[in-house]
Amino acid sequence: MMVITSTTQALELLDNNREESTSREVAIRYLRNNSSPAVIVRLVQALQDDDVGVRWVAATALAQLGEVALPEVLKALTDPARVGDPRLREGVHHILHNNQRSVPVPITDLLAALKGPAAGIASLVEVDRVIREYEKYRAVEAQAAIEPQMTSINAKAYL
Repeated sequence: MMVITSTTQALELLDNNREESTSREVAIRYLRNNSSPAVIVRLVQALQDDDVGVRWVAATALAQLGEVALPEVLKALTDPARVGDPRLREGVHHILHNNQRSVPVPITDLLAALKGPAAGIASLVEVDRVIREYEKYRAVEAQAAIEPQMTSINAKAYL
């Protein structure tokens, strides 16, 4: 079993298509446990890897990362050049299906679009809606976090 000691080593291993798929899958698991925004971008790219095992482990890792990976996963579907790739849609479906309860906006229609007829076009339409709803959710959440602080600041101003 290969021992990975750094994110750089894991990324190099993942990027080396000549490596055994099991070694690349170990790299993905390491990256999942040591994630960053750049790592999430790379894991989303791995959803289009030529190796089915690498794609599956990447999708599982992103599903396990949950909401932190959601913006990058959704963003991948907004690229017309990428959404036509059934490997990407399959991986995103796996991620979203496993996170249905934790995604803070409705995704049932997007899940259906990812598997339905004209999936590329339907997915583009649905992901746009989901992104807009998610951005609204995040704005409301951010406002709610600020309001208690503002109330406290305003109260102190009147003391």
